[in-house]
Amino acid sequence: MDRAECLSYLSETLMIFESNPPVTEEFAYQQILSKLSLILSITNTDERSRELLSSSISVWVKLSQLLQFAVEIFQKYGGSEDPVFPYKVRIVRGIVLISRNLVVGIKDNGDEQHQQLENHHDLVQQLAIFNMEILDSKKEENDANLIEASVKSVHACLQFLANITSCSTAVNVEDSEVLKLRRFEYSFEKVIPLITMITKFEFFFNINDDDKDTSCDDYNDKDLKYHKKYIIYSISKGVISTFLVYLNNLFNSSEFLYNFLNSKEVIPFIQRVIRLIPYSSENEDKDLEEDQILVVALFTKISMHESCIKLWQRISQDFELSIIFLKTAQLILTNKENFENYQLTSCLAWVLQVYDDLSKRVIDILTSSSSSSSSSSSLEPLNLQIFYILDILTNLGNFNHARIFLNHYGYLEKFLNFLKNLDENIKTKKTLKEQESISTNQTQTIDIKFPRCKSLLIEILTLLVFENFQNQEQMRKLHGLEVILNNCNIDYNEPFIKERSIMCLKYLLLNNQENQNFISKLEAQKPSAFGEAALEEAGYEIELVNGKVGLKKSNKASKLIGPPSDPADKTDQKGP
Repeated sequence: MDRAECLSYLSETLMIFESNPPVTEEFAYQQILSKLSLILSITNTDERSRELLSSSISVWVKLSQLLQFAVEIFQKYGGSEDPVFPYKVRIVRGIVLISRNLVVGIKDNGDEQHQQLENHHDLVQQLAIFNMEILDSKKEENDANLIEASVKSVHACLQFLANITSCSTAVNVEDSEVLKLRRFEYSFEKVIPLITMITKFEFFFNINDDDKDTSCDDYNDKDLKYHKKYIIYSISKGVISTFLVYLNNLFNSSEFLYNFLNSKEVIPFIQRVIRLIPYSSENEDKDLEEDQILVVALFTKISMHESCIKLWQRISQDFELSIIFLKTAQLILTNKENFENYQLTSCLAWVLQVYDDLSKRVIDILTSSSSSSSSSSSLEPLNLQIFYILDILTNLGNFNHARIFLNHYGYLEKFLNFLKNLDENIKTKKTLKEQESISTNQTQTIDIKFPRCKSLLIEILTLLVFENFQNQEQMRKLHGLEVILNNCNIDYNEPFIKERSIMCLKYLLLNNQENQNFISKLEAQKPSAFGEAALEEAGYEIELVNGKVGLKKSNKASKLIGPPSDPADKTDQKGP
């Protein structure tokens, strides 16, 4: 298709829109739809025609005129008392889809075309909002044709927006043989109304698995309920996925993301979108669906942005949302293998602030004069939150830049102090029998439980003392060696704490004679079976030479395996 034929078809469409009195014959609209379908088909399949038409300013001007009339039509009629309005909605959708195809064919956008595309972006946003308003007003009516046309139109609008924002992130190329694509800057104030509208729109989010089993065969003229359910499920899934692609493109701009994270609209968005990620155990072995992958991508960008701490300050007011948010951050940051240094800094900035707040609250409860039962109930909601934070830190601590950051701000002492408080105030469950007897003895004082956190703290301390003589020394001076040795034992509230403590002990003693002497004297003064066994597993054994107690290398050391190093990671150096 050449440019003249395309312009001819678009001009005929514009004449229908401009007609006064309005055209009411369905046949006229059907003819226009047929011609637009031809343009759409060619721009879908013929790359040469797509690039030829996308480079034409005249084509973009004509498309912009059509979209402007479309906005006026929606504003004027709103879908009421107009028998051909569903046809108009379909025509507008066709125009948007043609624009969607053409925008990916752009190779060079000069000033005039750049302006046309920015105008396109704004008009398509308005059309998406208008269609959702129509959809909302008609959802209880049996107008299946209009409902279907409106849902498809919203999807088409979002496809265009996803394409244009994707194109606008293309890298400018200096090579004279390669045409340059100018970057678009999308104003937060212009974009946020659409994001807010979709976030609040129940129609696209409130779908369930029962809807997908409903086929079009259930449709009849008397009852359109099943037909509408089918439309909701089959198209809404695509609408949400495309919306998330659009947002991911927008979030590539640090400035846009900063404005969004500091806006009042962010909390409703988080509440809605974060729940698309399945967390139940029955979904663990299933691959994530497309929209779930896109949500993970969104929250990856959020969790590594400098403004995430301000977001957390608002999220923390809602306990349920805070748990979901931290679990999402844990899922993302513990599975990410490579970080740029600036990403690590951004993550640590908010994660450590959350840690400082939560650990202080836990210590205050543990050291207060409250009863065990009240302390236990106060600690329970904090336990899960700080578990997620500590788990994140165990992964970030694998990177040299993160360890430098933690050392610079004195976090070894903070982690050790928290570990000491947990160690002193929470009873170790060394046997299952002991655990059962406590649970059945109703007259005994209720034990405080704060599971899984001590072992994670010890893992983080291990990362900090690994090949770091200064931190090895500091641990001895702060009486951390005793704490670690004391935890080289089984605790049914702390899975793998024995193994992690032995690992930490191994790196505390490695090439540090003072620490070895301290431990040997400690064991000589107060020998314990588990202490001697822990030393043996760490690769040492106690010996007596000329009346002096010391440590020597043992041949009975178990094969302790630390967090794996990744030789392919060129971004940063990992820990043990």
